Amino acid sequence: LQKHLTNDKDASANAAKQKDDEEQMRLYEQERIKKRKPVEFGGKEDFQLTQALNFFKGLPVQKAKPKEEEKLAAHDAKSDAKADAKADKSKK
Repeated sequence: LQKHLTNDKDASANAAKQKDDEEQMRLYEQERIKKRKPVEFGGKEDFQLTQALNFFKGLPVQKAKPKEEEKLAAHDAKSDAKADAKADKSKK
């Protein structure tokens, strides 16, 4: 509207409130950053890195992590194979 009235008090109150909100957000972000764990590259749990290294070494590469059931079955199969190998050695 042309020639409308303005209220300077509302504008300054809104600006102050907005400044307070921005300050609170900045403090919140700083606290959040302080609490964040640093990124660990190359840890034991880094599946992609492990598979990339296997690829470069010419070793077999897995496309996905085995599911828990498959891990347990593979572990049991290894245990059985070791037990069979020990039994074969004791027979000799």
